[in-house]
Amino acid sequence: FVLGSSVVSVLILVMFISFPCVNAAAGSDAILNCKLPVNTHQIFDWKKTDTSPAQEVFLYERGSHYNNGKSGQNEHFIKRVEFFEDQLQFGNASIRIKNTKLTDSGIYSCEFPKLDLPELKTYVKLVVGKYKTFAPMVIIFHSQLINSFNNNDFLSHQRLGSNYFPSSLQGLI
Repeated sequence: FVLGSSVVSVLILVMFISFPCVNAAAGSDAILNCKLPVNTHQIFDWKKTDTSPAQEVFLYERGSHYNNGKSGQNEHFIKRVEFFEDQLQFGNASIRIKNTKLTDSGIYSCEFPKLDLPELKTYVKLVVGKYKTFAPMVIIFHSQLINSFNNNDFLSHQRLGSNYFPSSLQGLI
């Protein structure tokens, strides 16, 4: 746009941030990965960041953590989060959330506060559903293996009984 006699350019940068995604069925365990290039014997902190305020999920501080008496963990995660202590020497700060609940779905962050390096902050998206799903997925209830569909035939469905099937499967059902 023009401002007085000079031209001012405005650059709008849009970033789409993609986080690693972990899918879990409600009631199962989910492992959220976090790794540092050096050992993490000092401090690492996991938070659920898509809530306001962020929820404290797991904090490890020089041998002290929520599973051995440290206070401050969000009550939603008490007795449900564990870490891999034998892997700390390799920089592994991953956690396991046990008995996942639908409300566990969200964005989690893992950071190393004492290192104060923002590029070492890791984000993970956890999706908890009634069933563990992977996309894309097509389930065909038939004994024959279908290797391919002709043209866009897969998109044209025909109603058979109470189920919908691609018309290319008509002769097989």
